[in-house]
Amino acid sequence: MKGPRGPFQTSITIHVQNLVVTSSDVGKVLRWDPEKGITDTTFGYAIECAQRKPVQVTVRIYSMDGRKVYEVTEEKMCPGSYSFRWEGKVNVWEGDGYPSEGGSNIAPAGLYTFDVLVQANPYDGDRLRSGALTVEPGPVEYYGYDDGGTPEDESDDGYLYYIRWYRLYSGRDSSYGEIRLYDPDLEEVQSWVVSGLWCVEHEATDGLKAHPEGLLHGVILRVPVSVMEKAGIYRFVLHFYDDYADSYKNHQVKAALDRNQSTVRERLDIWVSTLPDNNFLGKIYWNWIIFAFETVAKIPLVVHPGDTAGQEETYWLGIGRTSIRFRSLSRAQKKRACRRTVIVMGYPSGSGKPGSTAERSLTPEDPALSIVFTNVVDENHPDPADLNAASMSINGYTNTLIHELTHVANDNDNHCSQNVSTCIWRSSINDYFFYNNSKSGIVYAWYNLVSYTWKGSRVQYYSLWHSLDEINEMRRSMRLIPLR
Repeated sequence: MKGPRGPFQTSITIHVQNLVVTSSDVGKVLRWDPEKGITDTTFGYAIECAQRKPVQVTVRIYSMDGRKVYEVTEEKMCPGSYSFRWEGKVNVWEGDGYPSEGGSNIAPAGLYTFDVLVQANPYDGDRLRSGALTVEPGPVEYYGYDDGGTPEDESDDGYLYYIRWYRLYSGRDSSYGEIRLYDPDLEEVQSWVVSGLWCVEHEATDGLKAHPEGLLHGVILRVPVSVMEKAGIYRFVLHFYDDYADSYKNHQVKAALDRNQSTVRERLDIWVSTLPDNNFLGKIYWNWIIFAFETVAKIPLVVHPGDTAGQEETYWLGIGRTSIRFRSLSRAQKKRACRRTVIVMGYPSGSGKPGSTAERSLTPEDPALSIVFTNVVDENHPDPADLNAASMSINGYTNTLIHELTHVANDNDNHCSQNVSTCIWRSSINDYFFYNNSKSGIVYAWYNLVSYTWKGSRVQYYSLWHSLDEINEMRRSMRLIPLR
C-alpha cells in the first residue's frame, strides 16, 4: 500500500516466551546432617528454549519452614541439562536462627527443598515451583493408637494415629498431594496420598481443596509402629501440586515448595527435683497424673523417672513467699526435654496456698517450677486422726500437683471463673482434694463427669476439671484441637 509520499512502514516487536525449566527431582527433598554423614543435596534441572542462548539461572535453597537459606545466580546455556550440589552453606539470613551460634555459616541438620528460576530477558522467564499454590504447615497432633484389643500390652500395638494440619492457598484445588514421613536419620519411611485421607475438619476426604484465603485441613495418618521405633524427631513433609497446567508454557502442573513445621509437638515434660524433699517421689500417685492428662484431657505427657541432675539453684517465689532450692536439668537431660518443661518438687515449709507455680520460659534451659507445700496440705487435712490419713495426704499432694500442672499446660493463667468446689482448678484447697469417690468405684478423688467424642466413639470419664471448657483451654494452649 502506498500513500502520497510512498509505502507505509510499520515496525512490530515480537517477544517470544518459550523458556521453560523442569526437574525430574522436583519431588526430592535435600537431606543434610554432616555429623551423621548425610549429605544428599544434589539435584538436576533442565532448561528448554527454541533458540540457543545464555540465560540467568538462580538456585534457591529453603528450610522446611519456608525460610530461604541459600541463593546463587549463574549463567547457563539454553537448552541444556545441569546438576547442582548444595554444600550445606547458608548465605541468606531470613528470620531467627541464622547464622547459628558461633557465627558458622553451616546449615543446621534437617530437610531442605529447592527452587530454580531462569530468565532470558525481561519478557521471557520461568520458575520451577508453583507461584499459584502455597502450602502452610500446621502442627502434627498425636491422635491415638491401635492397642490390638489389649491396652496393657504394648507389644501388639500395630499403628499410631496422627492428625497432620495444614492450609492450602490457591484459586484452584491442588491436583495431587502426598505426605511423606522421614525418620530421625532423614530416611523416608512412609508416605500417604492425600486424596484418600480423612479430614477431621470437614469430615470428608477433601484434603486437596484450596481457597485464595487459605483452607484448613487436618488429615488422619495411620502410621505403623515399626517405622517409628527410633528415638528422635520425625518429620511429616507436605508435597502438593497446583492445577494450573493450562497457564504454563509446557502445559504441566507445578509443585509447591515442600513444607514441614520445624517445631516439635508440645507435651507436658515433667521432671522431679528431690533436693527440697528427698521423699517426694513416693508422695505422689504418678498414675493419677498420667491418667488425668493423657486419658481424661488427651494431652501428651512424659514423667521422667529419677531426679534432676543439674546444678543447684535458688528461686524466690515473690514478696511474702519463700525461696526454694532445687536442681536444674543436666546437659544430657536438656537434650531429652522439649517445649513446656516443668520441674516439680515438694517443699515442707510453705504458708497460705498448698502449691505454687513459676512458669518462667517453659524451656529445658528455663523450665517452669511447680511446688507442693506438703505442710500446708497436711494442715488442711479434714481428719488428721483418720487411719487413712497417710493415703489421704497423698491424695492431697497429688491433686495439688495436678492443679499446678494445669497452670503449666494453660497459657491463660486465670483460675476457673466458676470456682466450683469439685474442680481441681479451684484457687484454694478443700476436702475434695483428699477423699476418694466411692460412688464411682474408682480410686481417683474426682466427681465431675465429662463426655466427648474420641476416635468416633462417645467416651465419659470422671474428671478433676468440672467441664470440657477447662480441658480445652489447656488443649488450645498446646495447639491441640478442642474436644467436643
